[in-house]
Amino acid sequence: MNAPGCTLEYWNEFECGGEPVPWFATTLDGVVCARSCEHPSYYPDDLDFFQSYIEAEVELNAGDTISFDYKISSEERDDYFLFSIPGVPGFLVEATGIEDWQSFSYTVTEAGTYTFRWTYRQEDDSWEGDDCVYVKNVAINHEKTKEDDPPATLEEAMFSPDFDWNGWELGPFGWSPTV
Repeated sequence: MNAPGCTLEYWNEFECGGEPVPWFATTLDGVVCARSCEHPSYYPDDLDFFQSYIEAEVELNAGDTISFDYKISSEERDDYFLFSIPGVPGFLVEATGIEDWQSFSYTVTEAGTYTFRWTYRQEDDSWEGDDCVYVKNVAINHEKTKEDDPPATLEEAMFSPDFDWNGWELGPFGWSPTV
């Protein structure tokens, strides 16, 4: 993830044999991506569901955007990929079945600390496809503000409160940098 200061955590609501089952990096379609938990062939017989997720906490300004691509390979209507932001109603992405890569983006309307959650939920011990979700190209795009733009003209730069007059001199053709 390209967000400075971002923290990323892995969570599971079930542990297989006492060991957590985190997401991991893998290569799919020639690209490195995150993959939810391993294939669930080791689930106990009495397991009703398994859910694992990763969370990222990021400080954002109003107008900033999170975007990512995802690909789900799961049992239709029993296993789900969910993307949510605690505090934002509902799931922003809810996918099931087998789908090729999809893109998603969301623009925040207020500045603050946001927690993004990618969840894979396996309903029971039946399988279809890879029984996982893949996530790649997670990016935070900060809204460009007027303060981010360089001055349009030399005059605008010179009369900016941030302008440093050191290294400039008044010559026969006006102000110019000293050589």
